[in-house]
Amino acid sequence: MQVVGRVAVAMGPKGVLSTPVIEIEANRIRSAESQPDGKGDLQVDGLILSGFISTHTHLHGLVAYGHLIPPPAGFWPFLRE
Repeated sequence: MQVVGRVAVAMGPKGVLSTPVIEIEANRIRSAESQPDGKGDLQVDGLILSGFISTHTHLHGLVAYGHLIPPPAGFWPFLRE
């Protein structure tokens, strides 16, 4: 199966891929490459993350290493609570 999307985040040296085509075989990612005119079995109109990325557990990194961009208004009071 080939999955095509706008952006993918790879957990390896490839990092962020624009217009990715991701090849999946037997429930495993076999390849992920940027291909501007890629065609696939499934079109994802958004961000593709591998199944083991928990986007809700990175708060400790924010606290430990700081915020790379200005936080949204009202964010720090939430942390103090």
